[in-house]
Amino acid sequence: MRTTLTRIAVASLSATAVVGIAACGPGGAPSVGAPTSGGSTSSSSSAAPTSPSSPSTPSTSSTSPSSPATPSTTTSSSSDSTSAPAGTALPAGCSTKLSPQTAALRYGQPAVYKDDNGTTVCMTVKKLTVAPESAYGGTVSKANGTLYYMTVNYANVTGGTKQVEAGDMNQLELHPIFSESQTGKTLYSSVPGCDNDSDYTPIPAGQSRDTCIAYQITGATVTSSVYDNYTLRYTWK
Repeated sequence: MRTTLTRIAVASLSATAVVGIAACGPGGAPSVGAPTSGGSTSSSSSAAPTSPSSPSTPSTSSTSPSSPATPSTTTSSSSDSTSAPAGTALPAGCSTKLSPQTAALRYGQPAVYKDDNGTTVCMTVKKLTVAPESAYGGTVSKANGTLYYMTVNYANVTGGTKQVEAGDMNQLELHPIFSESQTGKTLYSSVPGCDNDSDYTPIPAGQSRDTCIAYQITGATVTSSVYDNYTLRYTWK
């Protein structure tokens, strides 16, 4: 996110098959119901959690198997005048052919679907990794769980009537898969080693852009990821 003052909004995730969203902003964390499924850690993201949890100081979203956490603020030096990196070509497998409504994929494989504006987009969860020890500090406390980085490529296959950007991805519908005994949150801003400064830069038709989403989850290591919006359910392992 590109702002002079970066806010780490927290939203709780829940491990049930309910996808509900609570707005999150400075001061309080929204709670959300996430897609269902539990998982462990791997080189990529996993599926939806089930019980909400509350966020911590950073502007993150809490995931109680699938709900957002609490927000907080952190100063950042990113500036609106900074030029964003150019988009890249469509990844292999990104075409106008839509994926089935449910699909089990390997990290690096794309899921193609139509967004709410009727634009054909292609989402590829490339990997889910555990953040280094150096990522903790300030508003990101290890006491709130293990920090994970999910690298995702978001592509604009056909273009449409509205601008397409990586920030269109819903972090409460796309997240690591964890069990009901775990809680988690998603952070809505960049953290060291996980940059999302170009999330609101337009992606022209026929191009794509990588972004990184940070999640913090308690308990056992997770390795799978899921995108579940009630109609579509894609999992990556």
